[in-house]
Amino acid sequence: MVKKFKVVISGDVFINKRAFEKVQETIKKFREVKEVEFEILSPKEFTYKEKARYLSLNLAERLAVFEHYTTKDLKNLEDQRLKAIAETDVFYVLGLGKLISMEVGYARALGKDTFHSESVSKIVVADILGKDDLVSSYCGKEATPSEIAVILLNNSQKNKS
Repeated sequence: MVKKFKVVISGDVFINKRAFEKVQETIKKFREVKEVEFEILSPKEFTYKEKARYLSLNLAERLAVFEHYTTKDLKNLEDQRLKAIAETDVFYVLGLGKLISMEVGYARALGKDTFHSESVSKIVVADILGKDDLVSSYCGKEATPSEIAVILLNNSQKNKS
């Protein structure tokens, strides 16, 4: 039986087309993992037509569409996002900013398995933190979705013994 894990992906996905596409690529990578089944709680995956519409919207509208929530109020949107983080097994960071930093802190305070992409190491280390060990201590381990699957399976086997 395949183990199932819930995932929330976080990053500055609302800024531009490249960031948006990075999230969509990451969702695909999680779905391609065969060792476990990842359920993406947030954000959702888009079709080609939805992508074009999304990129024409303002920030609040993008948040509402991207998270497929019913409200455009930023506070309510973030409350719903925090609820998804509380329900997740894995919190995956693609980029850092003020809001994402708060989400990382929340996920870590809840004891969620927190990981980050290679891009966080490259960009954040150079621009913000200056040391690789600080990124890992803050955002968790650098890992791909496949590597996360192996880590989670190993952890669940250790917890059984």
